[in-house]
Amino acid sequence: MIIILKTTADPLPDGALDHKSVMHGAVMGLLASALHRADPVSFPGTTQDALPPVARLEHGKPVFDPENGYMFSLSHSGCAAVCALSDSGPIGVDVQDTGVKTDVMRISSRFFSPAEQHFLSSLPPDLQRIMFFRIFSCKEAYVKMTGRGLSEDFSSFSISPSLDTVTKDGAVTGHLHVFEEFTAPSVRGVMQVPYSLAVCTEAEDQSLKNSLISV
Repeated sequence: MIIILKTTADPLPDGALDHKSVMHGAVMGLLASALHRADPVSFPGTTQDALPPVARLEHGKPVFDPENGYMFSLSHSGCAAVCALSDSGPIGVDVQDTGVKTDVMRISSRFFSPAEQHFLSSLPPDLQRIMFFRIFSCKEAYVKMTGRGLSEDFSSFSISPSLDTVTKDGAVTGHLHVFEEFTAPSVRGVMQVPYSLAVCTEAEDQSLKNSLISV
C-alpha cells in the first residue's frame, strides 16, 4: 500500500490557465511515482507518460488492466493532490479543502445518513465544520473504493463516529483510515487551511497509518 500526497503553494501556478487540469496532471504524476516505488523494474518511469493504459469501469472508476496487479484511486482539492496504490484489493482516497464556503448542515441534510446527521448536530458548532469534512472525505473515499462513485446514494450508508468503518444495511462494507489534518493554501485564497484526507479499503489494513508519503 502506497499513498503519496503533494501540496502546492499556489492553486494556479504562473502560466497555468485551468486549475483542474493542473491538479489532474499532478495526481497522474503521483500515480506514476507510486508504481515506480512499488515495482521499479516493471515501472521504471516516474512521469505521466510512463503510465500503463488506464480504462474506465461502468461508473467511471479508472483502472489498470487486471493483469497489472495494482488498483488505485486519485483525488485533488484546493492545493492538494493524492494518489493511493494497492496490490491487495480495491482502494478509495479523498482529500478535502476545508477552506471552501460550504453550509455544512444544509449539505449534510441532503447527503448524510440519519445517524451521521444526528452525530454532527450533537457536536459543538466549532467542531461541526471539521467533522463534516472528515465524514464527507470518508464517504467520497468509500464510493471510489466500491467504484459506484456519484451513482451511489450517499445517505444510504453511514460512517461510524470513530471514522473507522462504513456500514450499509446493517453490515460493515468498508474500513477507513483518516489521517491527521495537514495545512495548505485553500484554492479560494492564500490562507493556510486544514485539509481532510481519508482512505477506504474492503478489509481492515493496519499498514495504512504508516503508508503516507509527502513529496
